[in-house]
Amino acid sequence: MKRVALLLDNTLTIDRRALLEVESLCSLDIELHLFCMQEKDFPETETRNNLFIHRIFTSEIYQFKNSNLLRSYSEEISKTKFAILHCHDRVMLRLGTI
Repeated sequence: MKRVALLLDNTLTIDRRALLEVESLCSLDIELHLFCMQEKDFPETETRNNLFIHRIFTSEIYQFKNSNLLRSYSEEISKTKFAILHCHDRVMLRLGTI
């Protein structure tokens, strides 16, 4: 089973387009690791069947010049040993290139 990392610059609960995308990906024979924004009253990690949610991003993710923070996030994401990386929006593309 392929492991896919999906980078999302929101909490998933507020983005209907991203929610539909995640639902579609979950229907495939993959192990999906969703990296998204932290959200109050939600756990840092959560598992739903073949979906693994990692709420690691803070609002500082929008500070593109903070290369130390982006490198720290990229190291955390790399620990999943993914085969495919999907960057949901342009904000995540910078992180994905690191």
